[in-house]
Amino acid sequence: MINRRKIKQAGRTAFLSSFWKCVAAALILGLAIGGNNGPSGTNFGYNEVNYGSQSASGNLSAVFSPAILLSLLLGFLIVLLIGVLISIFLLQPLGAGAKRFFLLNREHGRDTNFGELLYAFNNSYLNIVKTLFLQNLLIGLWSLLFVIPGIVKSYSYRMVPYILAEKPDLNWRDALSYSQEMMDGRKWDCFVYDLSYIGWFIVSALTLGIAGLFYVDPYKACSDAELYTVIRDAHFNRPHIYPGENQYGTGNNGTGGIWQ
Repeated sequence: MINRRKIKQAGRTAFLSSFWKCVAAALILGLAIGGNNGPSGTNFGYNEVNYGSQSASGNLSAVFSPAILLSLLLGFLIVLLIGVLISIFLLQPLGAGAKRFFLLNREHGRDTNFGELLYAFNNSYLNIVKTLFLQNLLIGLWSLLFVIPGIVKSYSYRMVPYILAEKPDLNWRDALSYSQEMMDGRKWDCFVYDLSYIGWFIVSALTLGIAGLFYVDPYKACSDAELYTVIRDAHFNRPHIYPGENQYGTGNNGTGGIWQ
């Protein structure tokens, strides 16, 4: 059973050690996660205009003619496709880089290189893109069976981006398999861990996202990285050292060595 209090305390320590970098990295991570959403809020309408003897039904027929409807549909599909491609090839790799940043930040604090956000673009980029795409595809397919199987699978594959952040050239099957093994028997603990942030999410909503931007999101991102290292170290039977214990530079952050 994971120790939520120690994980969140360690996450706060890592966050405060590099406040502004963590805020910026969490913002990018939020954009990467939100990048899976399609375009919304588009409203097509028309103003009622009196053209003398022209009937309202005639106006409607002109506005909603098959050619115009087809053009609107094609335009929507093109925008949707562009959004999906941006998410797959840009935002999700950025998200993996952000998670690598948080992994290293728990080790190095303010000395962490912010350029780690671009890590995926310089290290087995296509493998990372393929693995993250297949991860999301599998979660989506399981979600089609009902909500609960999709949620379960999302927790099973939760660690995939972190694994890629440490071992970017790992085969996609191995990355998903490792995540499933690491989360075996721990999915409920992680679910309860996520629920423990509900109060903070309410505070973020009440402050119109300001608290989320400058505290809640980076705090949870740092804590999530700590959660991963706790589960990873337990899986590989390694001792775990929390940020702040024996100062920084303990060599326990894991930048691929465990996956050799």
